[in-house]
Amino acid sequence: PIRRKVLQLFKYPTFVLMLAQGAPGTAPWTNFPFFTQWLELSCFAHGEVAVIFAAFGWGCACSNLLSGMLLNFVARRYPDHGPPTIASISVASGVPFLVL
Repeated sequence: PIRRKVLQLFKYPTFVLMLAQGAPGTAPWTNFPFFTQWLELSCFAHGEVAVIFAAFGWGCACSNLLSGMLLNFVARRYPDHGPPTIASISVASGVPFLVL
């Protein structure tokens, strides 16, 4: 019975679209553990790599906090269409980085 329920999800185009968007988005994160090694092989010292890696972590934490506060504000002000709009803006803002 669970298999039938899972297969029924694929009848919804939005579900398939979410999978199509999410699957390629996970690829860079599978290689992320090798980021420090790549930086060290690119002539960075251990201390410099630690600072770069820590700055990335702090940047992720701050952006998550900021986006969560923005989403809470939008969800209170526009409960019906605010969160989906923020999600669309988030996805659309990532598209230009595909060109880079």
